[in-house]
Amino acid sequence: MKKIFTILILQILVFSTIGAIAIPELNRLDEKVINESIIISKPITKEESEFLTVSLEEGNSYLLEPNKPMIPIVTRVYILPFKSEIKSVDINYYGNNEILLTKDIIPAKTPTPIGMNVKIEKDIEIYRNSEIFPQDKFAYRTGSGISNNEHVLFLTVQCYPICYNPGENILYYCDSFEIEISYNEGGYENTAGAGYDLVVISPNVFSSILQKLIDHKNSYGVNTYFKDVKEIYNEFSGRDKPEQIKNYIRYAIENLDISYVLLVGSLDHIPIRSTAIGWKHSSMDLPTDLYYADIYNESGDFCTWDSNNNNIFGEYNWDDGNIDEVDLYADVYLGRIPCQKNLDLNIVIKKIIHYENNAYGSDWFKRILLLGGDTFPNHGIIEGEYVTSRIAEEMDGFNPIFLWTSKNTFKPLKINSETTKGAGFISYSGHGYIHGFGTSPPNVERRIEYFTWYLPGMFNGNKLPIVFFDACLTATLDHKLLNIINFPGFAYSIVKKPFGGAVASIGATRVAFTDVDWQGINGGAGYLNLHFFMNYEKGISVSEMLTKAQNDYINYVFEDCITLEEFILIGDPSLKTGGYP
Repeated sequence: MKKIFTILILQILVFSTIGAIAIPELNRLDEKVINESIIISKPITKEESEFLTVSLEEGNSYLLEPNKPMIPIVTRVYILPFKSEIKSVDINYYGNNEILLTKDIIPAKTPTPIGMNVKIEKDIEIYRNSEIFPQDKFAYRTGSGISNNEHVLFLTVQCYPICYNPGENILYYCDSFEIEISYNEGGYENTAGAGYDLVVISPNVFSSILQKLIDHKNSYGVNTYFKDVKEIYNEFSGRDKPEQIKNYIRYAIENLDISYVLLVGSLDHIPIRSTAIGWKHSSMDLPTDLYYADIYNESGDFCTWDSNNNNIFGEYNWDDGNIDEVDLYADVYLGRIPCQKNLDLNIVIKKIIHYENNAYGSDWFKRILLLGGDTFPNHGIIEGEYVTSRIAEEMDGFNPIFLWTSKNTFKPLKINSETTKGAGFISYSGHGYIHGFGTSPPNVERRIEYFTWYLPGMFNGNKLPIVFFDACLTATLDHKLLNIINFPGFAYSIVKKPFGGAVASIGATRVAFTDVDWQGINGGAGYLNLHFFMNYEKGISVSEMLTKAQNDYINYVFEDCITLEEFILIGDPSLKTGGYP
């Protein structure tokens, strides 16, 4: 839950104040204290058309309230023991400096659905008055999650060493500030006994094929077992089937010490939770597997995703934010193989086993294909190419192959030929559909597209990549042709493709959003895409890469439940990237 506290500004010299939030003390003898001091440099301003942008060397995120000034902030993330209790968060600011600006600071954009153009608009009420923005001196939030396979409490402190007087067009900044945190560890101990790593939840119809995967995992020390979903429905309570499954996952964490959950079966076999999202004047149901992974709330209690108990889950409204208290941090690494038939499941399992047995040390694994173009033509920055170029910078030691519209290499045949050579990873940034993806040449309103029916030309055999689709709809699981025939989204189609395709993929179940501009990759699908690869390290599991990217998003952007919930993993969450040595 995000906690924001307002401190009244009684003078124009705003940084001589102290921000302090005190929480009733439990026992001072158990108190732990964290102190950190940070020196602040002079902000840098730059003209951007009719506005100014502001950056700060120490800044690692921005205030991104739509249509309000985009102010750089300093975010600090503290990882504390699970079930710790925060007692106080104090911030002291020192020094007063000001800069008289010649133009207004650029406002933050409204997150933009990939496929719609965006217009920069100012909140007139904010820009016309002389109230200091932001009025809060800092904010903090807590949430329970998983970090390096340990259950922890995340404490994120957003510090505002810069503030802005829009009416007078003055920017204020401090010289330094100090953070002081006190907390109680809470005394949590993990008493789980059996020591399993992975549970495979599936209907019994798939059990014989899944045994091959279970045997393979156990052979590498990933202690794995099968759980029939019908047994869960008989043994565990809940208001509906998804809650029964979630209650079982909690049991398996606390009693069997699992870290990974693999859901196997289509939505007819293993249901998905749909959340109620209100976006401006419309609404949508958003299917998400994050519901199953987010077990605990900030206090370490069961997170129902229905805090108002109206049987509508994950209620969110753009104007009011989260209606239900949803933690959003994953507490277990989770993926899904949404198969309907034994044939498709057999293909996917053979891929996983061969990949983990043979990918290690292969030359093809060190190739990364980077696909993109101009997502929003005529908006000054070629978004998809910018995102994937940043990914290339992060993937040190990999050979980047740029399949870009500006290079005239973003073509179905070229994509197939380069994938056929093999690659460890593919990153795509642009528009997406249930049946494919596409983007535009620079400043040209024309799509070049890759559809499901091009997949038969992808002959990469067992040289299988992990794919991130920074796009809309590619991981749609609930589409039916003529409302009768299940039609798998592209992210699953490429994973279940025989004789090639991918070993795992990440995509969106609904319309994705993005925020990429001259300030950088600020939020949305592009941010997750970049941070998925920023969190790559040799031998990391694919689901841990995704979870770390989601944690970065919550900690450094904001609790954007749409982006965080809609991106799901298609494949084995315990998949060891690059295979076993």
